[in-house]
Amino acid sequence: FDGITSYRGRLYLSPFNASQVVAVDPTSGSSVPFKTGLRFKGGGKGGLSKWSGVTSFRGKLYFAPHNSPVLLLAEDPRPTAETPPSKALEHMGSFLQPPPSEPKPSPRGEEETKTLDSEVGAEGVDYGQVAVDLKAIMDDPEWDDGSLAPVLIRLAWHSSGTYDAQGKTGGSNNCGLGGATMRFGAEKADPENAGLDLAQAKLEGVKQKHGAGLSYADLWILAAYVAIEHTGGPKMEFKPGRVDAADGSKCPHGDGAHNPNKSRLPPADLGPSKDAPKGCPMHHKEQPTIDAVRATFERMGLQDREVVALLCGGHVYGRCHRERTGYAGPWVEEMTIFSNEYAADMVGDKWVEVTHESPDCPHDEVRPAPGKRQYVSLGPGDEDEGGGGEVGDGSGSEGGGAPKQMMLISDMALLWDPKWRLWLPDYA
Repeated sequence: FDGITSYRGRLYLSPFNASQVVAVDPTSGSSVPFKTGLRFKGGGKGGLSKWSGVTSFRGKLYFAPHNSPVLLLAEDPRPTAETPPSKALEHMGSFLQPPPSEPKPSPRGEEETKTLDSEVGAEGVDYGQVAVDLKAIMDDPEWDDGSLAPVLIRLAWHSSGTYDAQGKTGGSNNCGLGGATMRFGAEKADPENAGLDLAQAKLEGVKQKHGAGLSYADLWILAAYVAIEHTGGPKMEFKPGRVDAADGSKCPHGDGAHNPNKSRLPPADLGPSKDAPKGCPMHHKEQPTIDAVRATFERMGLQDREVVALLCGGHVYGRCHRERTGYAGPWVEEMTIFSNEYAADMVGDKWVEVTHESPDCPHDEVRPAPGKRQYVSLGPGDEDEGGGGEVGDGSGSEGGGAPKQMMLISDMALLWDPKWRLWLPDYA
């Protein structure tokens, strides 16, 4: 628990990284928590859903959402006809934020530091200033959820995820053959890279400002470093020196053995196994996708724990777009902040499979395009029903308070595969 307080005959608990405050009556002898329904949705950039603390003061309850400069107030959290739980919370305002004239704090609550010192590299490029310029464009109210960070992280990952450890090709510098090959031909048209041309366009102003000495290959990676740090993640040392390919003749694309598009990137869904018996474990049912994803990452030289860490860190950002990939919705509720929400919700929530035609899909925002399937969250699983991480077929689900979150089949593989699931709690 992150916080505990007493209020009007009940104890109120805020579980670590949970999206519901729990109320219990310690005199009742019951071990089943009473859920108050105080599940905060939205109301801030990217949405706030995790509690850091709860306390009572002069007859009112106050809540502190994780990583937020606002306080929330509940006049009386007990459900009544007059004050239904869904309307019991109200903002106390952002009075904890510094005046606009002061430097804006990072989500970690401390002033951000630059990824690089302002030193001029061998190419005549001041990479410290490049980082400053990248930070200046990171918050974009016209872009998804108000931040370019998720799509820039995806751009860097997709330019790096073509790496072949044994063949020594691919990756952000294409093993010396010239990077940023996503600008050309088949790799540019790879469905796995849908929408990344827009991310490249957003960086063009920074590229032009710093001239030919700044390669696209370096720019894409540095942009992701700045994005991660800007959203509360760790500061990483940047190593420049990547060069750009002159054309698409050396594109690391077309020889992907585990993706129907011949992409070197992992597939999202290869469909269930045709010979899987009804009621078999999910890692048997979805073995085609699990095997393809594992083989793809093994080609990059990554072990099981590294695969789990990579997906937990990468898919805590951004969302899928139905018009681009056929999949719809964000993985997490706070999709512009570095956190453990992806792993925590995967383990703690109840998930159901939906298709475009599913009548009980909780929200249209997480309804995939025709021919696609994905999993959506119904909210935290009940401890008395075996906890979260449950899987269902979507029957009987209700929108109500269900979060607008989805997982791809390749995401759920971390929960189903015994070797991957072994590491999942480490990142939750």
